[in-house]
Amino acid sequence: MISDSIPAPHVPERKAKPGLQFVISVTAAIVGALAPGLIGDATPEARLGGMVAASVLPLVVTWAGPWQPLRVGLGVALAVGAMVLTYVGGTAVDRDAFPVPEPVAETAPEPTPTVAPVPPNESDKGSIRVSPNQVDCSDGSCEEVTVTNVGPERLSVAAEVEDDAHGEFSTDGGCDQPLEPGADCAIAVTFASSETDGQRREATLRIGHDGSGLPKAVRLSAVAPAASDVGVRAATGAQCTYTDAGELVVPFALSATGDDPGTVTVIGRIGDFATGPKQVSVADEEVATLTFPEASASGAVFIPGATSVATIALDPAVDEPDNDVLELVIPVPDVPQTFECLPA
Repeated sequence: MISDSIPAPHVPERKAKPGLQFVISVTAAIVGALAPGLIGDATPEARLGGMVAASVLPLVVTWAGPWQPLRVGLGVALAVGAMVLTYVGGTAVDRDAFPVPEPVAETAPEPTPTVAPVPPNESDKGSIRVSPNQVDCSDGSCEEVTVTNVGPERLSVAAEVEDDAHGEFSTDGGCDQPLEPGADCAIAVTFASSETDGQRREATLRIGHDGSGLPKAVRLSAVAPAASDVGVRAATGAQCTYTDAGELVVPFALSATGDDPGTVTVIGRIGDFATGPKQVSVADEEVATLTFPEASASGAVFIPGATSVATIALDPAVDEPDNDVLELVIPVPDVPQTFECLPA
């Protein structure tokens, strides 16, 4: 008997193609092995995550079962994610496009050093202060120097002049009474020179005390007087006068360079007759006069209506004789009046 059952045809079992699985598995293994080592500044957590993902990927992809295409896509995404995670070190941005600056460690502010109080200096104990620290006596007088006791002790103060090559500066020697703390006194300085060279002088006023502080120095300066040079000249714009009393009044002026000599002696002469001597104060542009009588015991001094020559001289003559004598041409009028008299 022939059985009518027909054996089912043999259907070979469908197997997954290993090509794509193999490529993804190899890629994931390479990424997991190499990527963490190539990136030197990734965080430990990122390195661990990349290695774990790369190790798990081959299992996920090669695991047999349904939805293989979906799992293959998921495997690719996880491989790429593992690479990115390992490279950026756990950040969500591309470091090449947006560089992240290295964190700067905060430096704590330096503590303010505590300065210990400085103990009192023994060299400042009982010190003094002086004012001014330089004195100029060129105008003939010297400013007083004020000394103040700025220390805690009572002090006796003394002063002396040093470095005075000509011996022309002097001082009263210091304070008359000891100075209490905070008190002051004035020290007088004088300058007197017998020389007339007009040169500058300098010296030092040294002020000391009986405390432990250092002495103070005040610079002194002055200019020695210059030699006087007095000249006699015609008085600009002044006129001679023939008076009703029969006298002839002749004007003149004195000029001086150097220090003011005070007064000088002037003598006038017409012919053999001399008038004077007369003491005249020396001041530039100051007009002085000499008076001649019309007649003297020896005869006529000048003659009205005639021209005379009057000589006015300094007596004794000083320094430069060329300007110590003035000669005036005097055309005396016939009647008393004022008239012009000119240098000869």
